[in-house]
Amino acid sequence: MYADEIQDLIAASDSLLSTVDNGSYIVSGLSYYAGIGGIAESNSIDAGTISQTQLDAYNNALQAVQDATYYDAQMFFEEKAEEALQQVSIAVDSFIDATGAMSQVITVFDMASQATDTDTQLALQSYVTENSLEITQGQVLEYNEALESVQTYSQMAAAFVQASQNTGITDIADTHAKDWNQSLTTATASYSQINDTLNISFVDQQNGISFIGFFQNDMKSALDIMGAGQSIYEGQTL
Repeated sequence: MYADEIQDLIAASDSLLSTVDNGSYIVSGLSYYAGIGGIAESNSIDAGTISQTQLDAYNNALQAVQDATYYDAQMFFEEKAEEALQQVSIAVDSFIDATGAMSQVITVFDMASQATDTDTQLALQSYVTENSLEITQGQVLEYNEALESVQTYSQMAAAFVQASQNTGITDIADTHAKDWNQSLTTATASYSQINDTLNISFVDQQNGISFIGFFQNDMKSALDIMGAGQSIYEGQTL
């Protein structure tokens, strides 16, 4: 469905085009009759003459489209949430790869847990001696960084989702963007959970908006995260 200002532009431009078409027909007719002695009546060009009303309607419709907001703050935050969720997915993949190095610890744990007599203790010692089971500092760093990335991008995605559904935030963002003649299509957004601050920066870097303390009711504790994750991991319904 067309927006009202676009429908107005369609109507205004169609009116102009129809008049110009008429003008083309009239010029052809005038040229023809001029050569054979046909004298045109003075109102012959009326249908091809562009009126002030047509001109104003077209220019006003153009200005209305120029001033309209089609890509608004809600769409902006929804898009940023999707981008952050994609980064969450990438970070999760990195985390899964990093946990591969930890899989050997499971075998060590199982064998050590069952090493209750001489035979099983010797078997554990032999396994540990014959295999390279050390965890390197680099592997730990990779694991921890992946885990932190999942947290960071999940925080950003969640904040952007909340922002897209908060009319207080979207109305302020839309109003400032319009007042500053800035487009959200080229803006960037960031979020810090530590100080609960959502920032929007426009391309010229001279204007920006900060929303501080808007998401306090949406915070989830470490226990919340652990509980939900454990339920999901174990196939339970939240």
